Amino acid sequence: MSSSSAELIQRIESRDATVAVVGLGYVGLPLLAVVADAGFRAVGFDADPAKIEMLKAGKTYLPHLPPSVVDSIVTARERITLSANAEVLGGSDAVLLCVPTPLDENRIPDLNYVGQAARDVGKHCAGRSPAELLVVLESSTYPGTTRDIVASAVAEESKHETAKVLYAYSPEREDPGNPDFTTRTIPKLVGGLDEASTDAA
Repeated sequence: MSSSSAELIQRIESRDATVAVVGLGYVGLPLLAVVADAGFRAVGFDADPAKIEMLKAGKTYLPHLPPSVVDSIVTARERITLSANAEVLGGSDAVLLCVPTPLDENRIPDLNYVGQAARDVGKHCAGRSPAELLVVLESSTYPGTTRDIVASAVAEESKHETAKVLYAYSPEREDPGNPDFTTRTIPKLVGGLDEASTDAA
C-alpha cells in the first residue's frame, strides 16, 4: 500500500474525507443521504439544475423515496454541498459515479453519461497532491467499463500526468420502493483495479 493511499484510507476511516456522489437519481440520492449521515462532508452533483433546486427546497423528485431521505439531506445541510456545476467536485477525496446507463436499441448500456461523469472527474479532481483520489463506478454496466471507459476518460481529461487515481466498481444494489431493504442494509460488492484501489474502496 502506498503512503498516499494509506493517507486516503485514514481520511476515510476518520470521516475526514469529502465524498462526492455524481448523479442524484434513485441510486445516487439515497447514497448521498447515507454518506452525509455517516459523518462525511458530502457533495451531490447532478447536471439537472431542477433536481438541485428541489433538493435545496427540501422536496423530492423520486416519489418512491420516503420523506426521511430528503429530510436527512436537509438536516445535514452544513455537511452537504448540492450543485449542477461539475466544478463542485474539485475538493473531493472519493467520487461515486451513479449516472444512468439506459439500454440502447440493441439492449447494450449507453455509456455516454458514464464517460461524461469520468471526464468531469478528470477535469476537476485528478492531480491533487499529495492525496490520492478514489473513483467508484456504481452504474449498471458490463465488465471492463471501469478500466476502459472511466479510468481512460479520467486520465485523458486530467492535465496532471502524475495523478494517482484509484478505481473500483461497486454495482448499485438499490431495491426502489421496498421498505424492507435500505441503502444501509443491502450488502455491497466492491472490486478495485488493484490492491490499493480495493483497500480504499
